[in-house]
Amino acid sequence: MVNYPKIAQVLKEAIKLVKPDKEEERTIRKKTLEFVEKLKKACRSMNAKIVVGGSFAKGTYLKGTRDIDVYVCFDYKSFKDKSNQLSDFLERSMKKAFRKYIRMHGSRDYFRVKIDNLTFEVIPILSIKKPEQALNITDVSLFHVKWVRSKIKKNKPLADQVRLFKAFCKANNIYGAESYIRGFSGYACEVLTIHFKGFLGLLKNATKWVKKEKVIIDPEKYYKSNSEVLKNLNVAKLQSKLILIDPVQK
Repeated sequence: MVNYPKIAQVLKEAIKLVKPDKEEERTIRKKTLEFVEKLKKACRSMNAKIVVGGSFAKGTYLKGTRDIDVYVCFDYKSFKDKSNQLSDFLERSMKKAFRKYIRMHGSRDYFRVKIDNLTFEVIPILSIKKPEQALNITDVSLFHVKWVRSKIKKNKPLADQVRLFKAFCKANNIYGAESYIRGFSGYACEVLTIHFKGFLGLLKNATKWVKKEKVIIDPEKYYKSNSEVLKNLNVAKLQSKLILIDPVQK
């Protein structure tokens, strides 16, 4: 009989493979701070705030991660009527700060800058105090960071559990919400892992999804029932078998 190691031991070893070591963390942090300072100087005339977001800010990034999200937050009162122009305003500052960058198309255009072995994605957003003020889907991004960090602060091992699920999705080619992948975004991985209190809890629950017509997960319990979810969400958001309600935006 084969003597299989205990699952807990396997996952413990797996975490070592996917978690950045202190040296990698220091290097990324140093280069990111340098990038932010350079961008901050170029954005002074717009009085915009620069904030690091994404998995790096949440503390859930994988070993070998080379993509860093940086948000340029425009004052809400001054720019709420110019939401569709934020990318153009930001590009003027990008030209001042960096010799090479690429403008990427999205729900609101953003910018990609490669420095050494890191790729910085610079995203213009409105600085909002509550998700209801968002004029673009990207405007709620920092609320995602805040929600994930608040949950991990209460239960620190969850950060590594998230890493396990992200690595699992990568290994199965289902990591990334891009149209050509149609997989799990980093944020979806974080929300699901946190909701099910860990990687194993998530996998055990996922085995039950196969037999269900629709699986609805509402971490903050915004809706009283599944039927209420189906009634209130627009058709475009009901196409998937798995429906995940954003914990910061009903």
